Amino acid sequence: MSLFYNIFLDIVFIFAPESEKTIMKIIEGMEISYYKPAVKSVRNRILNGKLNYK
Repeated sequence: MSLFYNIFLDIVFIFAPESEKTIMKIIEGMEISYYKPAVKSVRNRILNGKLNYK
């Protein structure tokens, strides 16, 4: 998941650098109860700033 996330963000930031805020809003708005523990963990790491994506 982390590798996919990093590749996705690299592509997004190349074409639309201002979309970081949009991505963060989407991640914050995820209905967490539908996802597996791995996705929940990555989401929490992103929101807490522990996953470096730049």
